[in-house]
Amino acid sequence: MFSYNIIFFFVFLLSLPYLLVKAVSSKRFRYKFFDRINPKPIKQNDYILIHLASLGEAKAFLNIKVQLKVY
Repeated sequence: MFSYNIIFFFVFLLSLPYLLVKAVSSKRFRYKFFDRINPKPIKQNDYILIHLASLGEAKAFLNIKVQLKVY
């Protein structure tokens, strides 16, 4: 895991100049780039979508739903 983090860090450092140039030149990229870095908080009325692929996942989600008090 530690080696993965080091590799990811160096790849990020190498790609940072490209990302910054892209963020300055493209309005669409800039909006999404800064939104990914600083995500907006989830409000009380927002929805959380959950993908369930099996019955076991559905049963596990029901336990999580009770703990989160989701209606």
